[in-house]
Order: sequence, then C-alpha cells, then structure tokens
Amino acid sequence: MNFGIIGRIIRESDNEVIQKLFKWMDREGIKFLVENSLIEKLGNNEFSDKGVESNELVKRSDMILALGGDGGILSTAKVVGKEMVPILGVNTGRLGFLAEIDIQELIDNIKILSEKKFHIEKRMILAGTIPSNDSGKKIYGLNDIVVNKGSYSRTIVLELFIGDKYFNTYTADGLIIATPTGSTAYSLSAGGPILSPNVEGIIINPICPHSLTERPVIIPSESIISIKLKTEIGHVKIFADGQIGFNLKPEQKLEVKKGEYLVNLVHCSKKSFYDILRTKLNWGRRGVET
Repeated sequence: MNFGIIGRIIRESDNEVIQKLFKWMDREGIKFLVENSLIEKLGNNEFSDKGVESNELVKRSDMILALGGDGGILSTAKVVGKEMVPILGVNTGRLGFLAEIDIQELIDNIKILSEKKFHIEKRMILAGTIPSNDSGKKIYGLNDIVVNKGSYSRTIVLELFIGDKYFNTYTADGLIIATPTGSTAYSLSAGGPILSPNVEGIIINPICPHSLTERPVIIPSESIISIKLKTEIGHVKIFADGQIGFNLKPEQKLEVKKGEYLVNLVHCSKKSFYDILRTKLNWGRRGVET
C-alpha cells in the first residue's frame, strides 16, 4: 500500500512525532510520499526525495494521511476531490470529530492499515453553484455551504426554495446548509441538530434569525435548494467549509445540492460516532463533588 501524507504542524512537539513516523515507515519498507509544503515546514532534507505536489501525491497514493485535525481533513478532502482516495484523519488539534486517531497513536495504526484492517465510511458532500454565472464554477463542502452577511451591519433577507416549491424567506445574519458530517461543526454552534453520519439528510439552519419561530430543519439529501438574496446590498459571501467560494449579488440564485462524489474516511479504531460525541462533548460526566 502506498501512503500519501498531507498536513500542517500545530505544535512544536508534532514535528518530532512526524519525523519519528517518517523514519519508522522508511525503516519498515512502507511506501509513502509527502506533500512538498509539509516537507518544507518540517525543514527535513532527509526525506526531501519523498516530496511531491499535492495533485501528484493523490494520484500515486492508495490512502491519504491527513495530519492536523478536522481542518486538515476538510482541506485534504478538497485536494482529493473526485479521485475519492480514502483519507485517514490524524488529530493534532484540540477538538476533532472527523480525525480518527491521535498523532501519538499513528505508528501503531499504520501497522493495522498496512494489513488492510480498516473499513471506509462514505460521507456525502454539498455542491454549490450560481447558475447565472457563466464560469460554471462549483464549490464543494464536506461540512457545509454558508451564506454570510459579512461586514454588513444589518440582517439580510434570503428567499429559499426546495426544488420548485417555495419554503421560506429568512431575515437573518445568514444561512447554513450542512451535511450530517457538518452537523457537529458551525451548524451545531448555531443551534442545529446533530445527525449520525449515515443519515441521508441536509440541514437548513438560519444564523440568528429575526424570529423565534424559525428553527433548523432537515430535508432529504436528494433535494435541490435555491437561495436568492433579496437585500439591496453589494453582495454577500458564500463559504464552503470556511473558505470563500462566491459573491452572491441581489436577485442572484445560489443552488445547493448533494455533490456528485463522496469523501471516503478511513475508520480503524473501535470508537463509534457515539463514543466520539460523548467524549468530545463531555456527555455523561458528573461535576466535581465538593
């Protein structure tokens, strides 16, 4: 099996652990390539011959090791794209729902992976486009696609259709369209529901709506969502997984639907999604007794 390694260094201690990983893999004869930018961050000339550009790394890898927690996985998913190479998330941050293992556990799990003792979780993504834009550009979000008012000081008005049926007009700071994977990200912070990753649904969640009755809703994953900006301002920003994708102008329509490919996440530990929820959100723990 050929491994591709993509990532970012969060803490100084990560450098030592990653160097140790490289040396162990090399000593064990495990084939691997490293994204050039990570080689540069490590400042390691010993493995410079392993360095390749990200697009070449994806083509030549059977599995991608994404170092850096959830943010690293989201950016790696964009790099992998339609190639759908399996991704193993390695958490080097603090709070991670997507990262499968901690960086300290990586070497032991590499042995398991080399023996192909793992399974794949297929995660849906969202695709966003502006049909009136002649460029035909699409943006993809594993977590979410978000309409955000940005620096505009007032609420904005967004008209939303599901298919050809009018659904609602939101007066709010913006709108989050999230996948089940993204239900534990920005949408959760905005009061949205948590969905198990195997649930086929899309969350529509207004950001600070100007009405107490407007709540998050879950619709079928095959739905096509159309959002039109009704406020007369220059534009609002459209983000995909936190990265700017489009500017949406008044009366322009943003179309969001299930993407045409999946993200394959590697699962090799015994932790279930519910175990991760309980651990990350500190559920079921009693307060300190005095």
